[in-house]
Amino acid sequence: MLGTEKPIQLRELPQFQVKDIRAGNSEAVLGGVFDHLTGVREGRSWLYISAEDLLLGDLEALAPKQHSVSFRVAIGEAHEHAPVGAILPWIDGYWITSLVALILGPSSSWQRTEFISSDAIVTKRNGVRQWRKAKSGEVILEDASLRAGEWDRTLRNLPDEDRGGR
Repeated sequence: MLGTEKPIQLRELPQFQVKDIRAGNSEAVLGGVFDHLTGVREGRSWLYISAEDLLLGDLEALAPKQHSVSFRVAIGEAHEHAPVGAILPWIDGYWITSLVALILGPSSSWQRTEFISSDAIVTKRNGVRQWRKAKSGEVILEDASLRAGEWDRTLRNLPDEDRGGR
């Protein structure tokens, strides 16, 4: 995480220490400090509670010299998961929670593997391209084209109008 190629351990992420909690009607603001600011920026982000629990909030009022910041969360979440004195790893909001849990979870075991894309069949009907996964040994019809290795690799990057016939 944090844009390096070396694996990052949970303890190496910026650690947010909760110094105070200011509660409002529907939100709470956790006042606190970071041990370092590597990769820290204002905006949507997470405080890591466990592999199953991440506290979503908005990082605001970052004061780089003091390493102090405010973290705005839903009111019930603050006292349950982040009491005063808690020290929690901070994760940029760019990361999807399920991936964070998978990567940082204690039960995760990793095996090096190579991704190989499947072939795709692309047809155009009524001005719309339709993509589908090619079957092994399939005969390609005249109105279709075979795109070698394109099914898994490119499908999620296509505009919605090009995803027909999945």
